[in-house]
Amino acid sequence: MSRSISTGLWALTSVLLLAGCASPEPPAGEPKPFAGSPADYTQAVVDCLNDDGWGAEIITTESGDTSVTAPGVATLEQQQEFLAASSACTAALPPIPEARSDEELQEQYDHWIAQHACLTDAGYELPAQPSYQAYRDQLQSGEWISEPFGLLTIDPEELEAAYERCPPDPEAWW
Repeated sequence: MSRSISTGLWALTSVLLLAGCASPEPPAGEPKPFAGSPADYTQAVVDCLNDDGWGAEIITTESGDTSVTAPGVATLEQQQEFLAASSACTAALPPIPEARSDEELQEQYDHWIAQHACLTDAGYELPAQPSYQAYRDQLQSGEWISEPFGLLTIDPEELEAAYERCPPDPEAWW
C-alpha cells in the first residue's frame, strides 16, 4: 500500500515554517539559504529520502496539491518514521529563505491566516489565530511557529482529507 504524504505534512516536523522570500545575504555567521524554488527544495528532500531507501516520489493530487509518496508507508508508525526521515533530510539541506522584512513577514502571516481560516471553516478545531504582532515577535525571537496543519490533532486519513480541502500553496516557503 502506498500512502501519499503532502509536502506540508512532512514539512510540519521541520523548520520549513519560518519562511517567506529570500533575502540577498544572510546575517554574518548564518549559512546561506537554499537557492532554488520550493519545488526544487521538495525534490532535494525526495532525493535525500531516496538515498535512504524510501523510494519517494513527487506526485500531483487531483486538487493540484504537490505530494510526496513513499511506497509501503501505511501505518501511523511508518508515517512517523517517514516524517523523522524527512526532518533529517531537511536538516541536512541549507536552510530555506527566511522572511526578514515586514513586507515578507506580512505575506507569510497572511498565508498562515488563510490556511487557518480554511481549516476552521471546514470544521477543524484550532487554537485562536495570533495577531500579526504576536506572530512577528515570535518569529523574530527565533521561536518555532507551526503551520496550521501542524496544530491539528487528527488521524492520518483525516489529515489527508484536510489537505484535500485546504491544499497548501506548493510555491509558498513555509
